[in-house]
Amino acid sequence: MPKTHSSVQAVKEQAKQTVTNAVANPWIDRFARFGYAAKGVVHIIVGLLATEVALGLGGQVTDSEGALKPNKMLSKIRFWVVEAKKEIWILFLRLDECHSQIVYFLAG
Repeated sequence: MPKTHSSVQAVKEQAKQTVTNAVANPWIDRFARFGYAAKGVVHIIVGLLATEVALGLGGQVTDSEGALKPNKMLSKIRFWVVEAKKEIWILFLRLDECHSQIVYFLAG
């Protein structure tokens, strides 16, 4: 029984040190700031689209397939910006979940 307890303590200490190192890493802060900036860009794009609709600006009404036709370059750019934001957001959610689990483990 003491051997198990000591190995659990060793893992706990190693996890605590890893979290401390990660928090001290300036890249974590940079990635977080990039995520906030990406989210802001997406909100700006959605706001511009909503403004276009409200003012009656824009082209013809189309379905979801017509919005992404190859000859509509701006639509493709908007699509990829939203996709990139979504992937970045998913990454940060997963990192936050891992961080929460580690903190819960260390607090236990």
